[in-house]
Amino acid sequence: MKLNTQIIAATLIGAALAPASSADVLVSNLGATTSYTSSVDGPWVRNLTIFAGQFETGSSTTEIFEATARLQNISGYGHARYEGFLYSSSGGEPGALVATFHSTPVLAEGAGAANVSFFSTLGITLDPNTSYWFGVRNILGSYLGWEMTTSDYDYSTDGWTIDDDAMSSSSSAGHSWYNGSGNGRSFKFSIEGNPVPTPGALALLGTGGLIATRRRRV
Repeated sequence: MKLNTQIIAATLIGAALAPASSADVLVSNLGATTSYTSSVDGPWVRNLTIFAGQFETGSSTTEIFEATARLQNISGYGHARYEGFLYSSSGGEPGALVATFHSTPVLAEGAGAANVSFFSTLGITLDPNTSYWFGVRNILGSYLGWEMTTSDYDYSTDGWTIDDDAMSSSSSAGHSWYNGSGNGRSFKFSIEGNPVPTPGALALLGTGGLIATRRRRV
């Protein structure tokens, strides 16, 4: 019985640390028509300017493993390496930093537009029915472009939404925010993750596994 219990515990731990490849698309507007590409260029862009789009979670506490942005890099500005962030929402703009994604993906010089994915190794827990901001900055090249849409098309599996709010940080004032990138447009991105099982659901799962193990031993 001891060995079987350990196997069940390991299975539950494995489920809690599910890799990004098993995550569901929680919300996405990547399939919407592109209306505009918000961009900024110059060597001062590196590590300073951040573009950010707002979204609202659904009814469940969720762990985020991946976020994908429709970014653009053009010729003459070098390879772009990006950092991705999640912020709380405060007064209609990005607030406190919630998490930084672990990966720093690269888009080659002159690559044009592409879906660029950011990953979190252990997951980032987000509260239900709460607004957050997904932000991106360039830490290597000197051009940052992010496609936008005026469409209200959002695909969601759990009632999530992407809001018509898009903001940029002002490099001349640290990370003060302004809505010059918005004008009724949304940045194009997706968020992927999995709902967090409630303690009651985990307890039932564990009990069911133990009962099944005992029945097999009879």
